[in-house]
Amino acid sequence: MLRPAWPAAVLVWVALALAATQSPVGDWSEWRVRSLRCLGLQHTDSLVILREVELKPGVGYSDRMLEADAQAVKNTNLFARLIVSVSPDSAEEAVDVVYAVSERPRWLAYPILTPTERLGWIYGFGLMNRNLGGLGRRLDLEAEYGEHLSYSALLQEPWLWGRRQPLSLYVSRRNAESADGDYRRVSKDARLSWYHHFDRESKVGLSPFWSELRVRDHRVQPEQVTVSPRDLDVYGGLGLSAERNTTDFHVNPSQGGVAGASLSAFGLGGKQHPAGTTLLAGISRFRPLGSHATLGLNMAAGMTVGRRAEYMKHYLGGRSRVRSGYGDQWPGWSHARGSLELRLPLLQRRVYFQHVDLGLGMVAFVDGGVVWRDEFHGPRLGAGGAGLGLRLFAPFVEVGRVDVAWSPEHGAVIHFGQGHAF
Repeated sequence: MLRPAWPAAVLVWVALALAATQSPVGDWSEWRVRSLRCLGLQHTDSLVILREVELKPGVGYSDRMLEADAQAVKNTNLFARLIVSVSPDSAEEAVDVVYAVSERPRWLAYPILTPTERLGWIYGFGLMNRNLGGLGRRLDLEAEYGEHLSYSALLQEPWLWGRRQPLSLYVSRRNAESADGDYRRVSKDARLSWYHHFDRESKVGLSPFWSELRVRDHRVQPEQVTVSPRDLDVYGGLGLSAERNTTDFHVNPSQGGVAGASLSAFGLGGKQHPAGTTLLAGISRFRPLGSHATLGLNMAAGMTVGRRAEYMKHYLGGRSRVRSGYGDQWPGWSHARGSLELRLPLLQRRVYFQHVDLGLGMVAFVDGGVVWRDEFHGPRLGAGGAGLGLRLFAPFVEVGRVDVAWSPEHGAVIHFGQGHAF
């Protein structure tokens, strides 16, 4: 005689319900991290990953913390692929975490060929290393010729004394013609920047800088270009900044926001040197849309007060401001601007070839801004533009872009640049 099957089914259901109540599948929030391993490292020290993560052996496990750790490792931009796996051990109530990575190339030599906003050409070469010594240090060297002559070098140490305290040194020399062609100026700049991170999202910065500008072959009165009658301005200064970044991926964010402000005081004293203060502030917000699209909004403003040289004015036009005009249009001593971008991925999955990952995206944007001759009052001029652009996501350059912007004043203008507009 066969017995009914439903009593056994009920007992099984009750047992599973009790088990799920006591220890849900995949819920290890009360467990500890037993071990952490890094696989796939060839030229990178495991310290680069270990210093980015907070889920270390002995720490209580958390899904949210694991996700934040993985995002922090991605934001180093050192790895083309990252796979994080968690292996639970119910007997010891512990988990083992494994980071499996594929390293990006360390060195890149590349040519430079870029049309300028004055319809000329810049050509040259560059050499980059984004993982110097296998510790995530960065070295950038560039030389540019053509419409201007420029040399620059950047060295950055991402961690100091075992803490997230980036330190960088940037030096450059540039010989370029002014936007209107009235004179040439030779500038030498050096900047030392140090940042202290309170956590992954908040940081403050300190940036002493030095600059020298000499005017040559001018066809205007010297006092219209520099402060010194000798056509030479030398000044130093100190910048203070603060930033909070809650975006998910810093190179190409899809959600979160960035808010920051900086205050720079410059001058060496004396009547022959520029002296003043520049204040800049901005905020960006990113909202994910359907089909992996992202809507981004940026608002920014700035002003400069004190004794100032003409070349220190604010400019709305350019490849990363109001993209409807040329770079040196609409100068003033204060400005406010805004940009709206709709970012769409053209390649949902990146293409991998010999540890090089490439991606492609498109943006539609609208820019607008106002520049004042004085500090947010007096005569003003507004400008706006709209257009489309392409974004190439690749190692080293991170984001290379080209934008075609249109405005009633200038028609269609092509802008080339590196990095997002915001």
